[in-house]
Amino acid sequence: MPLTSRESSQGKAGGGPGIEGSYDLDGDLGVMPRDVPSGCAAAQLSAHNWNQNYADYLLLETTMNGLTSHGREVIHEMNLLGMVINVSHASPEATLQAIGCQFPFR
Repeated sequence: MPLTSRESSQGKAGGGPGIEGSYDLDGDLGVMPRDVPSGCAAAQLSAHNWNQNYADYLLLETTMNGLTSHGREVIHEMNLLGMVINVSHASPEATLQAIGCQFPFR
C-alpha cells in the first residue's frame, strides 16, 4: 500500500503484493484492472527464465528486440493504473524501451 507523506517522512518503507513473472499478462490486459483494486501494486515485466510473449528476458537471446506492441500496451495499462513496473529480469532492450515509453497515450 502507498505510504502517506507523514509515514515517508518518518523513514518508513512500504510494500505490497505484485505479479511475479506476469504470465497472465501475455494475452489478457483485463487481469490488471481486476488485480489492482485487490492490492496488486506492481508487475514484473518478464519471467525469471524465459521470454514472455511481450518482453525479452535478460539472459536469453532476444527474440523480440525488447518489447512487442503488446508489451507497450501492457506498460501503458500499468501506467494508467499507477502500478510499479519491475524490470529486474527484463533484457536491456526491453528495459530501455519500457523507460522510453511516453505516456499518456491517447
